[in-house]
Amino acid sequence: MVLQGKTVLKDFDIVRAAGGRYRAVVREFTGVAADRQLDLRLVPKSASLTDRTAPTLSGIEVQAQ
Repeated sequence: MVLQGKTVLKDFDIVRAAGGRYRAVVREFTGVAADRQLDLRLVPKSASLTDRTAPTLSGIEVQAQ
């Protein structure tokens, strides 16, 4: 995942990070500066997209400082 042009997660395995399927994972990134627009890019692990290789994002929370 790329956030404001900086790679913040690379080769992230959501199932491994959660300790199994159907479990929640929360990642927090602080100190991200954005004026009017937040640039978030999900980068697939593989060139061929399938249900197993497509990036997944279920929710996002943004807090203004």
